[in-house]
Amino acid sequence: MRITDNVFNDVREILAFSKENILDIKRIIDKFKAEKSDQTETEIDDFLKTKFSREILDSYSNYIEEIRNFADLYLLPKEGSEIINFHNLKSGILEELRLFSNNLINLKLNCRNTKRFLKNNSYLEQFIMTVQSLIDEDDDLINKFENSLNNLEGIYDNIGYIWIEANIIKNLNLKINKFPNILIKWEEIKELNDFIEESNQDSIKKRKKKKKGVFLTSYFNDIYQFFNRKQDDKINIYSDLIFLLFQNNLIEEFNEVEDLDEFVNVLDRKEIIQKLKKFLRPIVKSLIEDKLKSLLNEIEELEKNYKLEEDKKKFNLKTLLEQEFSLYLPKIAEYYLSGLEKKYQATISDLKEYDEFKNIAKFYSEKTELFYSLIEKILEYINDFEWCLIPYEDTTDSYKKTIENVLSEITRRKEEYVFFLKTVRKERLRDRVRNFIYEKIAEVNDLMSKYQDDTALIVREEFPQIKQIRDILSNYKVSIQKIKDEVYKKLDFYKEKDIDIYQIIKQWEDNFTLKKQQLSFLLSMMLNKLFKNFKELIEEEDLMLEHIKEITAQNDKIETVPLNFALSNFLVDKLTEEELNERIGEIKVRIENLSKEIYLYQSELTNLQKTLASRVKIREGITSDSIRCGVCHKQFDFAKEQIIKCPFCDAVYHYLCVAFWLSKYNSCPACQNQFLDPGAGIYSEQEEKE
Repeated sequence: MRITDNVFNDVREILAFSKENILDIKRIIDKFKAEKSDQTETEIDDFLKTKFSREILDSYSNYIEEIRNFADLYLLPKEGSEIINFHNLKSGILEELRLFSNNLINLKLNCRNTKRFLKNNSYLEQFIMTVQSLIDEDDDLINKFENSLNNLEGIYDNIGYIWIEANIIKNLNLKINKFPNILIKWEEIKELNDFIEESNQDSIKKRKKKKKGVFLTSYFNDIYQFFNRKQDDKINIYSDLIFLLFQNNLIEEFNEVEDLDEFVNVLDRKEIIQKLKKFLRPIVKSLIEDKLKSLLNEIEELEKNYKLEEDKKKFNLKTLLEQEFSLYLPKIAEYYLSGLEKKYQATISDLKEYDEFKNIAKFYSEKTELFYSLIEKILEYINDFEWCLIPYEDTTDSYKKTIENVLSEITRRKEEYVFFLKTVRKERLRDRVRNFIYEKIAEVNDLMSKYQDDTALIVREEFPQIKQIRDILSNYKVSIQKIKDEVYKKLDFYKEKDIDIYQIIKQWEDNFTLKKQQLSFLLSMMLNKLFKNFKELIEEEDLMLEHIKEITAQNDKIETVPLNFALSNFLVDKLTEEELNERIGEIKVRIENLSKEIYLYQSELTNLQKTLASRVKIREGITSDSIRCGVCHKQFDFAKEQIIKCPFCDAVYHYLCVAFWLSKYNSCPACQNQFLDPGAGIYSEQEEKE
């Protein structure tokens, strides 16, 4: 039995009866019926058996059963197992099964057309049932093959083909293990087995003489050429058969040089590697073109819009793919990434909102990640090629190295561009804030200039009160000068009269010295008041300027918060090292200034508390510094704690320690003497006496 191209009873294809065929059968059956002999039914059955032979049904049944066993064991994937397509072999078997299905359907139809001329013919009824059963089995098997047969995306997807072609180049000597009976049943495999055994007769005899293990070997090309000579149009199916035998360890690569007396020298190895590279080149190119098809189309579109090629060279994708893999794949990556960057760069200049930058970063990341995954997929395919190339698997090293470099470049460019977008976004935001601050600085500067102009007008003018005082002073000065002139004349008149006027003059001087002091004090008060007002004004101006300088949000608890403190949580992750050092220095200076002020306040507070404690002790007549509470035995803090002293035994207590006792017993816990009762009127009597 063959796997494909079976001929049963010298028939490959069963056709449906034509009208003439049906009429011929009718005439023959009518003739048998017209004879009306005892053997009529037997004669009719014998005739039907010639037209509808059970042998062909048995042949179909055997084929379907054997193919099912063969497929379940070797072709149809088991759960959890790796799927190997065997595309050509499955397609050939599927074609055979479909032909059988068509033959059986035609056979069933022919049988039914014949049955119309006979009533209750058991042979035909049984035959139709058998045919239908075979159709169901055949259809079930067809469905299994169709479900397991994946469409090949390209030549790179047919691992069996790659293995065959690579081994034609390698032409290794193979060790052939014994084929199981389930495979020997098939003529194609039996012919191969017979060919290998026949070609190994001489070598087997030699090994027996040398007392070495007996095994079959064959060069790969001998096996391949054996099939190729037999039927060229089925060579793909035979190739899959060889691959199937290899997958099931029935054919093994045999590398024992001592036993096989073979040696591949360096030059031969180099030549084989070159041939393998040449063989892989169109496969990898096809892989690139298929997997990167949409991306290559996108590159062409980007080239039209953004000019990817430098030096005014004409961009030609077809010419690019004719170059070496190590050249064109990095160039594809460069063109694509540069095109994306130029595309988004043209958009960035018009962006204003924060989310728009995020969207571009997201789109760019998605594009590069998709590109990365496609290149990874290509790497997976090339890794799958490796085991087909053993022992020349290093043939793919250059491909893998190029791909790994491209993957690294994609990752690097993605990180750099996303970082660039973030930097641009931050700079745009910084420019926006900077421009806003500059506008507000200009507004405040305008206001300060107006303030300066307005205050300058007032400062240049003399204060009205001072002017009034000066006018009054001038008036009084004239009047006083007149009086002074009169006094001077009078005294000058009497100075030669031998009159003692010293005391009189002294009285004048003393009087006006006192008046001068009084007037000076009055003006000093006025000056102090003016100075105080000006000082307050200057402080308000300083505070206003300080508020302008420090951009802080004020609340009820804190009137002003330094910028470095108020915005520290916001700024700390944004500052450079230089800015951090600068701000740390500012804060240290502020802390130092605050520390000095705190020290002064603490010193003053300590002095006040010490003075208060001393006065309390004097008031209560306490002289000892180490006196303790009679209840809790802790020392007193006279500046902070309220105390009670017994007037009888001078015992001293914390108010809180003895309050409950007093409320209940109104007596000293130490001497048991009763304290004065405020309700007895004693205090009021003492106050009246006083």
